[in-house]
Amino acid sequence: MRKTAYLFEEEPASKKAVSFAKHFFQKFWKVVLVKNKDIQKLKLSKNDIFIFPGGNSAHYGESISQKNKLLIKNFIRNGGSIIGICAGAYYLAESFNWHSGSWVEKSTDNLQIAQVEAEGPLQNLPFTDVPGEGTLCLKIIDEESKEKKWVYYYAGNWFNFVPSSSVKTIARYEVNGLPAIVEGNYGNGSYWLSGPHIEWDISDTYE
Repeated sequence: MRKTAYLFEEEPASKKAVSFAKHFFQKFWKVVLVKNKDIQKLKLSKNDIFIFPGGNSAHYGESISQKNKLLIKNFIRNGGSIIGICAGAYYLAESFNWHSGSWVEKSTDNLQIAQVEAEGPLQNLPFTDVPGEGTLCLKIIDEESKEKKWVYYYAGNWFNFVPSSSVKTIARYEVNGLPAIVEGNYGNGSYWLSGPHIEWDISDTYE
């Protein structure tokens, strides 16, 4: 049976991020778009996947109801899977730190699935087309194969591991060696978080 991936499409998820995520993940799974009001109606099984795409990380905590947060966490704890990309990755972390110059915004109103603190955006990037936002294409390095791949980056995060966590680094940013993609377990389920936008395939654009 083909797995179903439930992709959150409502604000603060951005329309562009939802579109790219749908196009990418439907290569592997059946993708169903959902809003906050739909979550309670879903018949989630341990074979399913929930996806939080890019958008506004600070507002994710306000947009998902407390009841739905518990439903999602129970779904993962009982064997389901969840993916967070950029803002979605910030939201799934235990907490996040958002840097804006000398000012740091901290948030703990997260889903708190992953045993990490998400921190971003990356500082002192080599090139950017939106000052202060860090919109660019950069390379990540696969932790096992050491293969390098261009990815799209828009103010994404890196991950600081919580002490005694069992989080695994999948890829690092070439520019500074910090964890860019991680995975781990929550109860009987699993999570996969990506700071950069891996769902937008730009490998044939940058050589």
